[in-house]
Amino acid sequence: MYCLDVIILKKKTLMNDWATQEYQIYSNAIRKIHEAFTKYVDNPDKQVEELLSVGIHLFGMENASYVEVIDDSIYIRNIASIKEANGKAPQKVLPYKDSMAEDSMKSDEITIYSDLTLDEVPDKYKIFLENDIRCFIHKPVKVFGQRRGLISWSGSHALKSVLLDDHLKDVILLISNAVGKVIELKISFESRQQYRKELQKQMEQYLASEELNQMGVWYRDLKTNVVTSSSGALKAAGIYKKSNKSMDFDDALKLIHPEDLPELVKKRKESFKTGKAYSSEFRLINNDEIVWLLMKGEPVFDDSGEVVAIRGTIQNIDEEKALKQERDRYKSLLEEFVRSNPVPVAMFDTEMNYIMVSKRWLEDYDVDESIIGKNHYEVVPGIKEGWKKRHLEALKGKKMSKDNDFFQWPDGSISYISWAVGPWYYPDNEIGGIILYAEDVTELKKNELKIAEMATQLSDYSKQLEKSNTDLENFASLIGHDLQEPLRKIKAFGDMLKRNNEETLDDQSKDLLDRMVSASERMQNLVNKLLEDSRRSSGEKRKMVDLSFVISNVLDDLELAINESEAEINVNLSVKVYASYQELYRLFQNIISNSLKYRENSRRLIIDMMQEVVDDKLKIKISDNGIGINVSNNNALFEFFTRGKKDSEVQGYGIGLAACGKIMDNLGGEIRILPHQSEGTAVELEFNEFKIKK
Repeated sequence: MYCLDVIILKKKTLMNDWATQEYQIYSNAIRKIHEAFTKYVDNPDKQVEELLSVGIHLFGMENASYVEVIDDSIYIRNIASIKEANGKAPQKVLPYKDSMAEDSMKSDEITIYSDLTLDEVPDKYKIFLENDIRCFIHKPVKVFGQRRGLISWSGSHALKSVLLDDHLKDVILLISNAVGKVIELKISFESRQQYRKELQKQMEQYLASEELNQMGVWYRDLKTNVVTSSSGALKAAGIYKKSNKSMDFDDALKLIHPEDLPELVKKRKESFKTGKAYSSEFRLINNDEIVWLLMKGEPVFDDSGEVVAIRGTIQNIDEEKALKQERDRYKSLLEEFVRSNPVPVAMFDTEMNYIMVSKRWLEDYDVDESIIGKNHYEVVPGIKEGWKKRHLEALKGKKMSKDNDFFQWPDGSISYISWAVGPWYYPDNEIGGIILYAEDVTELKKNELKIAEMATQLSDYSKQLEKSNTDLENFASLIGHDLQEPLRKIKAFGDMLKRNNEETLDDQSKDLLDRMVSASERMQNLVNKLLEDSRRSSGEKRKMVDLSFVISNVLDDLELAINESEAEINVNLSVKVYASYQELYRLFQNIISNSLKYRENSRRLIIDMMQEVVDDKLKIKISDNGIGINVSNNNALFEFFTRGKKDSEVQGYGIGLAACGKIMDNLGGEIRILPHQSEGTAVELEFNEFKIKK
């Protein structure tokens, strides 16, 4: 019995000792929680880490963390570890859906897994075994009464806490509450700091606004009838030297321009009745200086609903008023310009309301001046979206125009409109609206189409005439060639008849044969001249041709006639002209042939050719000392079948100079017979396109 009593007594003693030890551990845990909460009061993150570390040591864990759940994501805010007890891990973001955190956040209960090797552990938790985690504790953290985050502890072995289950849960709950309180204090502190920053920012902006916008605040106490103004308000009113920022309201009213005072008083009384804010522009007279001000005010009510004060802002608007006056003056000038414009033009504001229209606009579109102030789309309904788009682009600064634009009206009628649209600007380069020019040019377009049709017809007629001329030239060439052969036969047969019957023919018959042969020769020469002119019309490509080369060939071909007349020909030309070789050959061949033909037999024939450039034109003078020419009608000399010397004994047909005149016309040049020649003839040729040889 004694032995049993001793055993029981020892057992009770041991149990009492164990209970005492458990109580001491629990007490120490509470003390450590209190220390962690109060020691780092200025560092919330450190507070949370210390609280997590208390759990690590009491629960026999290795790691701990505090996470927050925001928008279906887990944000790891704080981490504590026995390896890095004071370390602060970088923030991490993990998915929330289907996670252990999602399960734990569904209630306020504490989740404890002592050993993850148990078969009843859910499959999705067994992933922890791969990460060498055998036990963990989860507890939601409430912040301002709402579950905001989660604290957790984990270890690589089975849970071995020195605390009993009840004490363990109590400590977890205490730590959770402490962490929640730390987060609440942190948020409150940050909110206060943010509020102070915003308040400071607003004050800085207000002070800057007072300085920049020349504005300030004022306050009128209805009980004392005293108006108190800020420095900015006094400065806006042009009062710089007033040390006292308060003055009697009646004295303040005396500074307001008498013409503006009634309107201000009226608006203030309406504000008292309605309780709504008011604004008014007025002039303030200060030392004979007038200042434009914009005042805004609102009544202040007490708890009983009685107006006890008025407060508001005041701003200097001198510059705005001056700008408005300038804008109004400029706008009036522009309106007058539009009104007096002789074309249909209209002026609109930025909302497409009519400001002014010209008289032509009223006439063309059958409207009257009552449209001023009305919207364009109401006055002209059914305007297509394309035109509305152009209006919008013009209001953004784009200029557009088009002539003879096809336009179909809502009633189905068709017009052609020439239009232009673009912005009009105030003096400060702000767009005030658009100006639209739109003129109905349907009749002009119809006339234009008629003219185009007539031009086409004229072109067709010209082509037909050109073809007729070509056919005529071809016909002349053909007839000329066909006449050559019978003329040759007449001459040949006449010569043969005279030669074979020389002895039997009487004198009269011989004279008749001579006349027949002579007539056939003249006819043959005439046909040759006509053929020559016809060939000239066919032409060849023009280029720069050396005159020396052309004249050399002409002189070679006229060698017999030159030798027969014993003529002296002097050529002093070193130039190229723009023509065809054939044109130049016929030109100089005709002129030189005329000089040889119409020579004076009493003296030796001398022909001189020289050049000079006058006013960028090449002039070539060909002179001789022959029988001369009648220059009384210079122009007629260059007509076909006109002779310069009708009484001359030399035979001629009036074709040579006419051919020369036609050649020079085609070359764009001129040919003339120079007057005042003492003897002989001087022909001047004038060319526009030439090149002097070096």
